[in-house]
Amino acid sequence: MLVNDLVFKGYSDDGYKLYKCPLCGGEVKVHESVFYGRCDTCLATLIDYKPCAHQVNFHKSKAKFRLNIGGYGTGKTTMDAAEIAMHVFDVPNGRTLITAQSLQQVREAVLPELEKFLPPWFFAKNPTKTPLPKYTMTNGHEIIVYASDDEEKIRSLNLTAFWIVEASGVDYKIFTQLQTRLRNRAAVVKNREGYEIEHKFIGIVESNPEEGWIRDEFLLRSGKIFASKNVDVSSYDKLKTKKPEDSYHSFLSATVDNKYLPKTFISDMCVGKSEKWIRKYIYCYLEVKEGAVYPEYVDNIVDPFPIPKNWVRIFGFDKGWSDATCLACGAIDPTTGICYIYDEYYESQKPITFHARRIKEMIDGCIMYKGIQADPSVHNKSDRDGVSYQQYFYQVSNIWLEEGNNAIMDGIDRVRDFMYMGKLKFFASCVNMKEEAGDYTWKVAKDGTQEDIPVDRKNHLMDALRYLCMGLPFDFKDCYNVDRPTLADNKDTLINRLKPDTDVSDLIGTSEGGAFGLGMYSLN
Repeated sequence: MLVNDLVFKGYSDDGYKLYKCPLCGGEVKVHESVFYGRCDTCLATLIDYKPCAHQVNFHKSKAKFRLNIGGYGTGKTTMDAAEIAMHVFDVPNGRTLITAQSLQQVREAVLPELEKFLPPWFFAKNPTKTPLPKYTMTNGHEIIVYASDDEEKIRSLNLTAFWIVEASGVDYKIFTQLQTRLRNRAAVVKNREGYEIEHKFIGIVESNPEEGWIRDEFLLRSGKIFASKNVDVSSYDKLKTKKPEDSYHSFLSATVDNKYLPKTFISDMCVGKSEKWIRKYIYCYLEVKEGAVYPEYVDNIVDPFPIPKNWVRIFGFDKGWSDATCLACGAIDPTTGICYIYDEYYESQKPITFHARRIKEMIDGCIMYKGIQADPSVHNKSDRDGVSYQQYFYQVSNIWLEEGNNAIMDGIDRVRDFMYMGKLKFFASCVNMKEEAGDYTWKVAKDGTQEDIPVDRKNHLMDALRYLCMGLPFDFKDCYNVDRPTLADNKDTLINRLKPDTDVSDLIGTSEGGAFGLGMYSLN
């Protein structure tokens, strides 16, 4: 049994902790090296593990999947071992997997902690330590250990629980594979009529505060994020996905919140360490991705609000096919001069007219500072019929895409400068913008040095943002002091920009595919 309010009687002459048995009043002796003891009268087993305040929520959680992130010395391994032990005792004939990058890592750091919760009188036979550790309990529950790179063995498992240790070093596909392995019927609870009423499946993901999939695919998708007293979770609240997973709970803990540490543990650990290291590994703060182009992005996320109709808008556009076609939508506050990125368009593998229809709906009725600032390649002519993307887009939408400034480094510098000055803010609802900004990093050379060019991958909204910002004046309030175009310029004026010998009606076509072979939708 796990008892929260134990009656501590003192220490024995040989150093054992002495408790009064809550069942019969007998005496229970617990050695300092473990969390279990046995009553000398009724033989009841007692667990004297007492979680810290911030660990209580972890044990109370009913989430199927739990992420446990903590700085050094936060007790996360002890917390996870306690939860796994409770699962083992509570689910007869179940099966639990413990996995990490290496078996040595589990043998040296995890199993000794787990064994503090497993009284030897509950072993059906002596645990196997080599080649693969295995525990078989008297209630039929098995605990097995595999290295996380043994995907073939993992794929064949039938589990009630898993525990991934130091998950930042484990491939994300192992986590997704293990999610599918939680299907052992021993964890299913039925009522007297035989109907399933609940389950006791659990997947624990443990890690130090590192970037990667544990942050992007779990923490930011969590239905709930719990934290110890000295962990700041405000930045994660801004970055969380629009549709969180209720079955995901995350738990973050700072070293300073572990009351059981030796007095000089933290001060000794911090000697010679940088402020960034202390913030990460003591206060459990997951920095933006290493080498991020826009590390200031998270500090400029704001809650959405209705944009007044009289605010001037500016838009940035980038075309794609396999990659997304994107539109970044900005609105300038005439009082503060701040530009808010309030909306986005993000669609891949759709024809031009599909994009044109929806973008027209998004900008219809807006007061525009200037035309949509687009990737200048929209001006390039098609080899097949000599018609540019720009021309075709106009023919199906009456919207002219202006060729934006594609000076990459100048654009990045301007975006960063606007963020630094507090002139550029992003609605938290722009989830694709948020995701791209988090993954937008500088290239790294073979020798490990950082290059002055960003990685060219999943960056179309980042490009659209650059075009948008390059189209703005230094003082955003100046956007209100110019003659602004309407949704589309005079049709005759725009037609003059097309090839002199091009018949507009010929561009639209009558067969499926149309110009560029990408299909056609009626906009009427």
